[in-house]
Amino acid sequence: MEPLKALEALSHERLTQTRRLAALSAEALGHLNEENSEAFADNIEAGNAVIAQIDRLSAAMEEGVGRLNGKDAAIVRALLQSGEADIRCPDWCAQLLSDHIALVRLLRDCQSLNARMESDARVISENAQHHLIGIRMNRKIVKRYAAPGPTSGTRINV
Repeated sequence: MEPLKALEALSHERLTQTRRLAALSAEALGHLNEENSEAFADNIEAGNAVIAQIDRLSAAMEEGVGRLNGKDAAIVRALLQSGEADIRCPDWCAQLLSDHIALVRLLRDCQSLNARMESDARVISENAQHHLIGIRMNRKIVKRYAAPGPTSGTRINV
């Protein structure tokens, strides 16, 4: 079953890339909490590139499933569409099942990391907005009470 070996290789590579995505997401969350915006943006860009690679691997896997005969293709499609860890499958696709179970777990981890990044980013954004509002208010106060013309900023003896 040569198409099955190719499918297993693609599945393993997709799992490896998903692990890389999870690591990048965890690192990005750390940079976000440290308010290191450049490193955070770099991690997000790298994560987007990994997601594109995962999409290409998924498309290649779908093509690989199409190369299997009808019965085997139906079994593999059911396996890959299932999110369950206790699905039964023949021995010849045990490696695909193992990779799929690990992939589902990693994707859940990535979803929770993404949710944490969104909530943390929302808090940081709100804090930045409050800080900017304070700066604008201070500028308005200074402009309103400053004497117009060349006397502003000079010392006045009283």
